[in-house]
Amino acid sequence: MFDTPAKPSRWWPRLGGVALIAAAGIATVAWIDAAAEPTPTIHSNSDAFAGYDNLLGELVDADGLVDYDAIITDPTRLDAFIASLATVDLDAMSEDAKLATLINAYNAFTLRLIADFPDVDSIFDIPEDKRWIHARWHLAGKTVSLDALEHQIIRVQFAEPRIHWAVVCAAISCPPLRPEAYVADRLDEQLADQERIVHTSPKWQQYDDAGNVLKLTPLYDWYGEDFGDGSAASIIANAAPYVDGLNADDTPTLDWLPYDWSLNKQ
Repeated sequence: MFDTPAKPSRWWPRLGGVALIAAAGIATVAWIDAAAEPTPTIHSNSDAFAGYDNLLGELVDADGLVDYDAIITDPTRLDAFIASLATVDLDAMSEDAKLATLINAYNAFTLRLIADFPDVDSIFDIPEDKRWIHARWHLAGKTVSLDALEHQIIRVQFAEPRIHWAVVCAAISCPPLRPEAYVADRLDEQLADQERIVHTSPKWQQYDDAGNVLKLTPLYDWYGEDFGDGSAASIIANAAPYVDGLNADDTPTLDWLPYDWSLNKQ
């Protein structure tokens, strides 16, 4: 377990568009123009996407843990997919295709970030200016940081709280990385499965029926406003369908499980 702030630097409040940027006091907006000519949208049947999808199938185990050594040894497929993201045409995509692409981008960029620092035991071992706030990732003709991608783009543009079970920040207590890429025609199914996994594992959900205490991943604490009105009642109602013995209108004491920032490596 690593000693980290109650809300780590990747946490941002959920606000709308420009309000989010202004409230956070950001000098640079989410998108920064990059020197790239637009090319047709990457589709799920492209060579780069197929290579990334196959890579995840090979390197991610049943618990969502990653063989980072294999990426470090041969980053070819990961780098090809990341390169393909630089010129995708997000505006030409359906909403599901766009969201799937953005989730894949976040996860692929994070895999590359960890591979760039092969000796770390936690993402917090990476210098702060090279971690979530580093604008180095090329996406759709722009350059973004991981923070900007998650908090200024994905969370602002999509009213989809299940993204918190899909974007993976390379920690043991993050939701598990899927052994496949997200795709538009299965996105709802994939997000629903991620939500089920998170809410049916004691790593992320523990309910003490006798004591009437529900312990959940602190992702609910950090991003509560993405789940209804952010109240305890909304959070409990979201988790209740997966918790044996708990109903949506029950009022257990809500508590947070510890967050393990150790690297999600095999």
